[in-house]
Amino acid sequence: MIVKQKILIDTDIGDDIDDAIALALGLKLDGIEIVGVTTVFCNVTARAKIAKKILKLAGRGDVPVYAGSRNTLTKEKPNDPLCQMTDEVLADPSLCAENAATA
Repeated sequence: MIVKQKILIDTDIGDDIDDAIALALGLKLDGIEIVGVTTVFCNVTARAKIAKKILKLAGRGDVPVYAGSRNTLTKEKPNDPLCQMTDEVLADPSLCAENAATA
């Protein structure tokens, strides 16, 4: 019997593909059990929705997902365009002015 290592994933999923791949890989590895996911940095609600969608598509909608802190540990204001977007825009990219102009 394989003893699974319990893992909590803390992620800024949504900026690029690496976190989504790490989550998907973690779901497939026999030696670990993902017991929860937390999202951090700026639009944490939209990030939580992305993580929930991946978990649901993988048949693991039972894994809890929590939106964490929008702020950095140093409380510095991040100079990141994604931080200026609302959670609604990240959840529905068609709301972004740049995408609306080309639609």
